[in-house]
Amino acid sequence: MLQELSLFRYQLPLISPIWMGGQLQTTRTGLLLRLTDADGFEGWGEAAPLPGFSHETIPEIVLQLSHLRTKNKPNPPPLPFTNWYPSAKFGLDTALANLQSQKNGLPRYNSARKTVLLTMLLAGSPEACLHRAEQAVQQGYKAVKLKVGHGKPAQDAALVRSVAAIIGEGCTLRLDANRAWTLKDALLFTEQLHSVSIEYIEEPLKSTRYLPEFERLTGMPIALDESLRDRTWDRLQQTPFRPVALIYKPMLSARPRSWYLESGIPVVLSSSFESGVGIQALLALASHIGSPDMPVGLDTYNWLQEDVLAPRLSLNSPAVALEEVLNRAHVVKVENLDLFRIG
Repeated sequence: MLQELSLFRYQLPLISPIWMGGQLQTTRTGLLLRLTDADGFEGWGEAAPLPGFSHETIPEIVLQLSHLRTKNKPNPPPLPFTNWYPSAKFGLDTALANLQSQKNGLPRYNSARKTVLLTMLLAGSPEACLHRAEQAVQQGYKAVKLKVGHGKPAQDAALVRSVAAIIGEGCTLRLDANRAWTLKDALLFTEQLHSVSIEYIEEPLKSTRYLPEFERLTGMPIALDESLRDRTWDRLQQTPFRPVALIYKPMLSARPRSWYLESGIPVVLSSSFESGVGIQALLALASHIGSPDMPVGLDTYNWLQEDVLAPRLSLNSPAVALEEVLNRAHVVKVENLDLFRIG
């Protein structure tokens, strides 16, 4: 039985401002959950709604978590798990898994997997993107992800061509437009990329009803992200359109993990600018799902100037050793956090 649930608020500066869902952000704010059982074992999780993407807020998460049963608060009935906000559910799921791992003395990750491949995120100014692309090649990354859609289509296409020329054939190129374009602008963009090899582009269109037409006219591989969190996917299933990949962001997705795994479509696990606590949970999850050869998207962590963990996780290489980043040497700096106690 849970003895206590404590919530801690964090606010971490980013290394530079970055666009998130149409908003320019300079910090990342979220909640950490600490579950303690009757034997004194602890499990940490993270609930951090992402501005511009999540529908819930931090006060709403606190209110929802107040329904949990603990020793000191046994009366409020627990909510049906299907009604939990995605970020609250992710935080609670991972805190419980972490607690069980500590109690059993077993690793959280799949012991058959020693490493997880990572994708390098290219964002910021064009100069910064090109510099990071060069770093990706030098360090041996198998995939990079370039954010597009903030400039004119011709400017974005020119940047894509430059990045593709740098990374060559040994590294795949993923694009993410976050629903930035009209169909007309998306077609202007793609017609300038005939000789460029793209693994996929995420969510190119503002109006997703035109995705089947965009796919038909361009043949460009498309991955879905936001469309899996609204009713778009249900509508698209009535058309010939089929994505080449599903982007799974547990912090944002109300769909269960099983839904992604049973879809028959390749799943790419991706982060949402979580702190080290959330990133550790995602690495453990990555060891259980997807192909060992599929790089996952966790590079948002490197956009955090500071972290809640000490020492900070080392995610600056194309592959991360699970034993090194999921061991007990990384501890939460509780003294730097604001405490809420609700149980």
